Order: sequence, then C-alpha cells, then structure tokens
Amino acid sequence: MKKFISLFIVLLFFVSCGIPSIKDFSSSVIVSSRKSNNKFTLTFNPNSINSSYFYNGQINQYSPSVLLLYTVTNQSTDAYASSFISQFKTDYRGTGGVNGLPVTIKRDSGIVEITKNDNQLYLYPLKEYNSEIYAPGYTIANNVDYTFNQYGTEFTLSLKQEEDGFTILLTNDRNSNEKELYRYTGNKKFLESDNLEYRRNSDSSDQFYIHIFAAVNVTKSTTSDFSNDYWTELFSVADIPIKY
Repeated sequence: MKKFISLFIVLLFFVSCGIPSIKDFSSSVIVSSRKSNNKFTLTFNPNSINSSYFYNGQINQYSPSVLLLYTVTNQSTDAYASSFISQFKTDYRGTGGVNGLPVTIKRDSGIVEITKNDNQLYLYPLKEYNSEIYAPGYTIANNVDYTFNQYGTEFTLSLKQEEDGFTILLTNDRNSNEKELYRYTGNKKFLESDNLEYRRNSDSSDQFYIHIFAAVNVTKSTTSDFSNDYWTELFSVADIPIKY
C-alpha cells in the first residue's frame, strides 16, 4: 500500500508540473545541397509528423534558422569536411538532432573544433556586418528573409568582389533579399593571400577556397509544449575560390 501511495504521489507531481516533451522535426525540415553549384535548398514537409507546430505558434518566429560556418584551405575541397560534420553532431546536434544545444564560441573564435596531426582546426561563423551568431537569429531569419514552405527556397552562395577584399553574398530564389557575409570577427573581408585562419593542407598551391557548411535549427517559442531544440545535420554546401 505504501508503494502504491508513493507511486501515486510521483505521478501526481509529474502531471501537475508537466513532463517535458521532445519533438523531432527531421521529417518537417528538409535540407538538400547542390554543392557543385554552391547552392542549398530548405523545404517544409506539411504532411510530416509535428508539422502543425510551425502553424500554431510553438516555434520561435525566427525558426527555422540557418547557421553558416566556413573554413579556408588551399584545396578545392576540404579534406576534413567529414570530421567537422561528425564533431558538429557530437557538440550540438546530439542523437537524431532532438537534443540540440546552442552553438558556443570555442578557442580561437571557432564554433566547431577538431584536432588533426596535433593541430586544432576550426569552423568559423559567417556573419553579417556588426552581427552576432547566437540563436534565434543565426544567419537567416525566417520571418524576414525567405519563405519556409513545401515548394522550397533555394539559396546561392557566391563571392562578392570589393576594392579591399571579398565577402560572401547569400541570395535566394523567393525574393530579392540578400545578405552580405563577413569573416568571423571584426567585419573582416576575405583576401586572396594568407590569413591567420587560412589552412594550408599542402604547399603546392596559393589558390585558396572558402568551404561553407550549413545546419538548420528549430527553436521553441515561449508558449511551446516541448522542451528541446532541434538541429539538422551539418551539410557541406559550397567550395568557393577566392580570386579576382
């Protein structure tokens, strides 16, 4: 009888306080990469499980938002792309994306850190002018910059040439909004020559490439009945040569 009473009290506690609910949005948020064209597409599946959350006010108004990260090497493709993707899963995505964590700044201003040959290598955030990269904004704000729907929005990443260097231009096929993106700190632009975060994987080439990665985040609102943040996988979406 005592065990029954104890169990009843425990159940009553959870009912009164509410049990945190975990929601999986993997079938609702679809990301596809056309890396050869430096493009990626973000699509909504309205027939998916939990798709109703995108209509009923339980998703943060800036979700889904896109985090864009980069590294620069003197190779046309990044040899360590798969290692970065795996580390992102460990640090932020968690199991199946449903145990997502906000991104954090690591050493040397990187977001994702791996170790190769006793060297620390990083993915850095692409940022708008004078902006921060923390949730819920990240890089693309849903309610301002694109339409999240079943027809998909295709984003294109390209190099924009200016007198004192280069920036990354992010455009989409739904509207005329575009974003000019800078290096991770101090509104700095990309240069053709070596910079501190540029990585030489070999000594044979002075041609540098910006390797860009994307992940999509879904964040709860203040009225949500679920407790977790969701991350898609990290995708390699572009390899852009830095040249005039």
